Amino acid sequence: MRVLHPDGEIRHVITAGQVTSTDSGRPRRMTGIMYDLTEQHEALQALRHNEDMLSQAQRVARLASWHWDLRDQTMTWSDEHYRMLGYEPGEIEPTFEAFFARVHPEDRDKVQGLVSGIAGGDGFSSVVVRLVLPDGAVRHIRASLNVDADAAGTPVSAIGTAMDITAEVEATESLRQNEERFSSAFYASPDSILITRMSDGRILDVNETYLRRNGLKREDIVGKTTGDLKGWRTPEDRERFIIKLRADGEVREMEFELSRADGTSETALISARLIEIEGENCAITTVRDISDLKEASEALRLSEEKFSTA
Repeated sequence: MRVLHPDGEIRHVITAGQVTSTDSGRPRRMTGIMYDLTEQHEALQALRHNEDMLSQAQRVARLASWHWDLRDQTMTWSDEHYRMLGYEPGEIEPTFEAFFARVHPEDRDKVQGLVSGIAGGDGFSSVVVRLVLPDGAVRHIRASLNVDADAAGTPVSAIGTAMDITAEVEATESLRQNEERFSSAFYASPDSILITRMSDGRILDVNETYLRRNGLKREDIVGKTTGDLKGWRTPEDRERFIIKLRADGEVREMEFELSRADGTSETALISARLIEIEGENCAITTVRDISDLKEASEALRLSEEKFSTA
């Protein structure tokens, strides 16, 4: 019960009493004790508050924790560990078997290896495994543990954490797939493609089409600048292209007359876009040779003129 002091302070107390009766059964007196539990109550409230804060922090961080007593094989799980496995907190008894049932079949050998390390008294261990939840969803977790031993060196308990890294794994996989698609498009494109650094115009990479059309090897061009190649017919053309690229962030099918490495010329449509590579502004530029198309168009025009005056 709570007791309110005159100064407004509230104290938490527990009381016990006994009534002494007369021979006829009438109450004669009552004696009792009152024990002040305020400090214990406040300590308990603080503990509950800290546990609640820890539970919330683990949920936000997608970090679960657990403890395994190796002497009697009992386990305790944090609320987030239950949720990570697809259970409500306290829904089932926490056991290794319940956890293992959620592990992806292809990853169970990793977990068994971790358990073998516990039995062998290994200190700290970590492994990434997949969990399969009841709805079929697959979660990726990084499980880490530390083994405690007694004075004789016998493992007595293990404490561990499990962090949900699904978002990071999926982002990495998405990035890998994007890089793979870009690489395929870059190297297989029928158009010439260059990647250059905007600060100095240095060429970082070119595709096979560019090398083939200019009769060059990769080591002949990578590391040089676009100015070294003298591909632009005039400095004004290059400046006009760069000004538009810097202003708009991209260029779409601007037509230029370019010089090839062998001295011949070509008419090209140039498109480009600014990108960032390792923190530096770069440009990916596509050069489409339309010389044959221009010649065919001119031949058609002359033929039509000749036909109209015949």
